[in-house]
Order: sequence, then C-alpha cells, then structure tokens
Amino acid sequence: MELYFSCLPTDLLHLVFLYFEPNELFSICSNLEKYNFSKLLGSRIFWKIIWKHKISSFLNLSENPYEKYKEIFSDLKTLRYKENKIRYLSQSGYDQLLIPLLSTLTDYNTAMYYASESGHIEIVRLMLEKGANSYNLAMAYAARGGHIEIVRLMLENGANDYNWAMAKAAYGGHIEIVRLMLDLNADNYNEAMSMTKNQTIIDLIKSYQNKQ
Repeated sequence: MELYFSCLPTDLLHLVFLYFEPNELFSICSNLEKYNFSKLLGSRIFWKIIWKHKISSFLNLSENPYEKYKEIFSDLKTLRYKENKIRYLSQSGYDQLLIPLLSTLTDYNTAMYYASESGHIEIVRLMLEKGANSYNLAMAYAARGGHIEIVRLMLENGANDYNWAMAKAAYGGHIEIVRLMLDLNADNYNEAMSMTKNQTIIDLIKSYQNKQ
C-alpha cells in the first residue's frame, strides 16, 4: 500500500481516495498513519473533498477532520442495529454516510424525524423527495428541537397535529412554535402547560385559552 501511494503524483492523491467506500477509506487512512503520509493526512484540501463526498454534503469541515473521521467510524462500530445507525447519522447530519443505509419507507421516515429533531433540513428535504410521509411525527420532533423552518415545512406537506407539536415545543421552551400552533387553533392548553415550567409560555397559552 505504501509503495502504491508513494508512486502517485501528490496532486492526484486526493482524487484517488474518492473511489474508496467510506469504511475502506477509514481502514486505509489508519494504515497511512503508520507511514510517512503526514502531509496528506494534514491537508485540509484533501479532507474537504473527502468530507463533502463521503461524510456530509452540507456540514462544514471539522477543525480536526482526520480525528473526526476516525471518531465517526469508531462510533458507528459500536452501533449494532440499523435504526441506531440511521439515528446517529441523521442527528449528526452525515447524509453521505446515511443514504446507502436507506431502502424502505420506514428508513426514510426514521431518518426524517431524527434529522428534524437536530435541525438538519437538508436531510429532511431529501427524505421528503424519497417519499417520507410521517409529517406529524417529524413536526413534533422539530418542535421539540426548536426548528421552526422544519415545522413550517411539515405544515406545507400536510402535518396537522397542532396539539402534539405545541406540547413538544412547550417542553423544549420554544415560544415561537407554541405561538404558531396556537394560531393554527391548537387547543389542548392544559397538556402544553403541563409540559413546561417556562412562565412566558404558560402566560401565552393562558391568553389564548381566555379568548375561548
């Protein structure tokens, strides 16, 4: 391996790595660490290309990309079940690693609501394109995380469980989402108030309740 890579022109090395699968690349880089490839492994240009094509198409490159790459695959090795891997990758925003794992509607929905919780609207939109349709569940997760853009996206796609989203938003302390649900006629006031200790949210809900 050392001989193979040492024979390649330096300016081609980063392009060659694009042809390896992520798990293969992880193994290769671990071996390269033993050899004299510190310049390559320390190149941000190299890792920027690898990151965009193998890890995430939209997240910024980590400050220490090589160590981050090793951390990601170490984490994945500890996850035995497919759903756990989907959750980890969706919540982290690692769409390029996530996509090959997905094959069913259940997979797409699972990825969508976990991505909604973490605010990765890029993954949410991709899952919608693939047919994900658990709009209310995704809206509730987004509401709990305070991601109002995703909440609005789910509403555009037909989500209509305003009370569920309001309760989750109240639990997360996200007053703008609570207000949005109230404006959409959410009316399970007591449940939402029981979910929060935020007095501003409680007062807001009471003000709508008193209008009834």
